[in-house]
Amino acid sequence: MPYPHFICIGAQKAGTTWLYHQMKAHPDIVLSHHKELHYFDRMDDGFLLRSFFEKSIRGVFVRSMFLRLLKKRLWYWGWYYMIAKISVRNYSKLFRHVPGKVCGELTPAYARLKEEIIDELAHASPETKIIYLLRNPVDRVWSQVNMFYRTNAELRDKKPEEVIAYKQPMIYNNSHYTSNLLRWEKAFGREQVYVGFFDQIREQPEAVLTEVYSFLGISTGKGVLPDSIRVPRNKGNHGKIPPYLERELSEYFLPELEALHARFGNEYTGRWLNRAKAILGTGSHKES
Repeated sequence: MPYPHFICIGAQKAGTTWLYHQMKAHPDIVLSHHKELHYFDRMDDGFLLRSFFEKSIRGVFVRSMFLRLLKKRLWYWGWYYMIAKISVRNYSKLFRHVPGKVCGELTPAYARLKEEIIDELAHASPETKIIYLLRNPVDRVWSQVNMFYRTNAELRDKKPEEVIAYKQPMIYNNSHYTSNLLRWEKAFGREQVYVGFFDQIREQPEAVLTEVYSFLGISTGKGVLPDSIRVPRNKGNHGKIPPYLERELSEYFLPELEALHARFGNEYTGRWLNRAKAILGTGSHKES
C-alpha cells in the first residue's frame, strides 16, 4: 500500500496531540516525520519554501523542520514535502512502509479540506482509514482562541470575539463536524471513518485508544497502552469562557449540536446539547 493506512483529520484542540503521543509508543505504528504535515491545506506549490525567511510562527516551524531534515539527511523526503508539486501521488512519497506495521499522520486541519481533494485522495487510496476526534464545539472554539493568544502576539490585546472574527471562517469551520464528516464519509464510506470524543479521552482514555487500535487492525493487548496515557497533552492555561461568549457560541452552534446528537445519541453529544440549551434557557432533552 503506497499511501498511508490512516489519517487523523482533526478536530483541532480535540485530543490529536494526545493521540499522536500514544501512537508514537505503539510498536506497530510508523508515523510521519513530524506530527502535522499540513500537506493538503497549503496555499500553493512552494508555499513552505517561501515561508522559510518569515518571522511568523510558520517561518519558525519551517526553519526548525528544515534543520531536522538536514540532521537526519532526509533529502528525498524533504524534496517531496517542501519543493515538489503538491499532489496525491507525491503525498504518498512521505510515508515509510514497514512490513507488518501501519503508517499514517495526524493533521487536524484536514477535516475542513475541500471535497475535490478528499475525493482525489479516496480515489487513489480507498483503503485509507480516517480518524476524527470531536469536542464540544463551544469549548473547542474557546480553546482555539486561547491558542491564538499564545501563538500570535498581534492578537493578545484583542477581545475573544475579535480573535474569532479575525480567524473566520476557519475557526468556526473546525467545529462544523457534521458537514466535515459528510464530505469524508461520502468519499471513503462511513465504515472507513472512526469518530471519537474528547470527553471520553479525558474520562476513559484506555477505551478510546483500544477502539482506535482495533479500528486500525493492530494489537490492543498488554503493553501497547503506555503509562503516559492519562497525561494531558498540549493543555492550555486559559480560564473559563466568558458567559456572554458562551451564550453567543451556544446559540450559533445549537443546530450543529442538535445534528450531532441526532447522529450519535451518546452521553457526550447529549451533554453538549443540554449545556447549550440550559445556557440559552430553552430547556434540556431527556437522555436516550
